[in-house]
Amino acid sequence: MDRELEQYLEDIKEIKRILTEREGYPLVEAWAFFLWGLLVFLGTFLSWWVGRLGWSEQECFLGVWLPLVVVGAVGETVSWVRQSRRFGMVLFSPRMVRLMLAAVGVMVVCGALVYALLDTGRDVPGLYVMVGSLPLLFYGLMSYPELFIPAMGLLFVGVFLWIGGWSSSWLYLAGGVMVGLFYVGSGVAFRFWERRFEQDALHPV
Repeated sequence: MDRELEQYLEDIKEIKRILTEREGYPLVEAWAFFLWGLLVFLGTFLSWWVGRLGWSEQECFLGVWLPLVVVGAVGETVSWVRQSRRFGMVLFSPRMVRLMLAAVGVMVVCGALVYALLDTGRDVPGLYVMVGSLPLLFYGLMSYPELFIPAMGLLFVGVFLWIGGWSSSWLYLAGGVMVGLFYVGSGVAFRFWERRFEQDALHPV
């Protein structure tokens, strides 16, 4: 009887360990961050160039950034589906549905906020840096805690630029490059984390 109880408790521990691992797996593949970094670089230089041709800030947002964000969102969705299948997660579990709704909400709010604030004539470089930090904060909270502090640092830089009112085409370029590098760096960190997660899954303690 004692042996059966002991085996039962061991089984419960094993189930709990598996569930904990599944809950903590990386939400997207590392290449999604590299994709976002590339899109940020591309959007920064394209919007800077068309801005010099006379495009307004709203036209830059709708004609350059919005299509790139759609491309990034599609790529990230593909990455999320692949990652979920890879680790055997149910795509439409309650947790996944909540995460999807939260991610969509963040994107909609960011887009509406940017478009509304551009009309006020406030500092654009700081605004884009702040918005660029929000998805990183989301992933820092939901999937990769080590990303939270660097993302907060990026947010504070954007707030500093916003409050200070510093604005120039070169500062805009520098801010975009900085955000792009953060995403590329996050992709590198995520790749190392994926490998560590895979090794832990293959060799559980």
